[in-house]
Amino acid sequence: MELALWGRVRQARGMSSRWIVTFLLAAAGLVGGCKSRLEAVVDGVLLPECDSPLEPPAAPVVKVLAEPSVADEELALPAGQVQLAIERSVPWARVETLLAVLESRKIEPILLVGQTYRVRRFIINDQLNPRAKRFTITGDAKGKFCVQTAELPQAYCVQGSDRKHIHRAFVRETVREVVKKWEMRQVEIFVDPAIHWADVVRLVDGARTCCGKTKVLVALSPEAPLGPDAEAGNPVIRAQEEAAIRLEESEAASDETGDATGDETGKATGKEASDATGDATEKAASPSTGAPPPAAAAPPVAPPAAPPSPVAPAAPQ
Repeated sequence: MELALWGRVRQARGMSSRWIVTFLLAAAGLVGGCKSRLEAVVDGVLLPECDSPLEPPAAPVVKVLAEPSVADEELALPAGQVQLAIERSVPWARVETLLAVLESRKIEPILLVGQTYRVRRFIINDQLNPRAKRFTITGDAKGKFCVQTAELPQAYCVQGSDRKHIHRAFVRETVREVVKKWEMRQVEIFVDPAIHWADVVRLVDGARTCCGKTKVLVALSPEAPLGPDAEAGNPVIRAQEEAAIRLEESEAASDETGDATGDETGKATGKEASDATGDATEKAASPSTGAPPPAAAAPPVAPPAAPPSPVAPAAPQ
């Protein structure tokens, strides 16, 4: 009886194992045959992540690859509108050049990004108010971005541990602090031409979506950062450096004026001292005429005494 029961338990365990293996294989087949629910792909191009809610209008798709077979200027570009599926690792310099080509040909670009698996449209620039206060962000190709306001003595920089890519969560957190503390809602972004397209999207989208219901306007600057570091191109830092140079020049001019004044004062003081000494000499020499007393005559020198005359010897007697 016990042996029969044990045999049935072993048979049940074997059937359960087979069912588990069959289920896992079926699930793996389903997953392999379905699209990823975490990433958006268009014609084999993996799109950058973004929280844009905009649906892209229907238009022909042009792929911009990191390793293109033809130059970007030679791409077949249809008239009207065109959807740009840009690979994440394409340098911003290429994207900027392509956008300039489209603008010259009167073609409207529709930049594609991904909101999880959904394909969305990305708008780079908002319309900034030139009279409103703004702060700046600079980003480089080594995963570092810097935030700068006129109230801060120096830029606040954040760099990811991989030193390759900018992290959108860090951008949101940093921009949120600036918006909350300084009440600025406009951002101007400067990027290194070598920065990846995906990092540009992370900078813009991270700043734009930092603060919930508080709307933050973002625009890329047409100027590139100056020098190897991104913060070198920051206009706020540049203005502070120019102010420091002007202050140094002003201090140098003040020092030169002080030296010249000191020289004139020294000359005047020396002249006054010389005049005072001369006056004292005149008073001591001749109160009535003011002429100095004549020099005392030297005492006459007595001539040397004549030598004694020789004594003649006495005559013999």
